[in-house]
Formats: sequence, structure tokens, C-alpha cells
Amino acid sequence: MQKTPHTQRGASVFGMLVGLLLLGILVTFAVKLGPIYLDDITIQEAIESLEKADDLENLPPSEIRRMLQKRMSVNNIENIKADDVDIERDNGVLVVSVDYEERAGLFRNVDVVATFSHRYELTGR
Repeated sequence: MQKTPHTQRGASVFGMLVGLLLLGILVTFAVKLGPIYLDDITIQEAIESLEKADDLENLPPSEIRRMLQKRMSVNNIENIKADDVDIERDNGVLVVSVDYEERAGLFRNVDVVATFSHRYELTGR
């Protein structure tokens, strides 16, 4: 049985507009939140790269913070400073933890807040 043009149906104009609206919202979220999550990945990599440092167990916290600040400034990370990173020693293991939140404006007075919490146990080489 062949369908005639009168019985075939496609998306209505209203359906297309709703689809475009949803697509626009998803793209807006991706554009606003993408850089925040990319910065977080870069911060994680900067902290994890401390593992490769020589004599890490003997370095004072100020020197470790200086190394972190260099890594973050090279990667253009401005949302967190090395002073915001907690550095402790626990039985010869360097414990580095960072807790922070980022805020991004979504629409007019609507913001989205992303919170991040990371803890690393580093032993050095």
C-alpha cells in the first residue's frame, strides 16, 4: 500500500522550534562549562606532575607551591592560586589537596556553580 502525501507526517514547526531550543540550551551549557572543566583537568595534571619532581619529600611547602604556581601560570590558570592548595606531610607521603568552586554566568541572573575537590598522595621519584 502506497502512502499518499496526505497521510505522511513530518515534524511540525512547533516541534522543530522545541528541538532547536533544546539544542541551543545544550550548546550554551557546553560553551559555558567546557572551559571550567578543562581548567580543572589542567589543575589535576599540574598537581600530578609534582610526582616527577626530584627530592619531593625534602622540599618545603613554599617550594612546592612555587612549582605549582609556575605550572598553573604556564597553562593560564587564573581561577585558583597555588596558595589555595593545602600541602601536608603524612608519614613521608606528601598529601596535596585542593577544594574550590567555579561560577559561570548562564543567562542574565542565572549562574551555574561547579565545585571540585581533589586529594593526591605523592611520594616523588
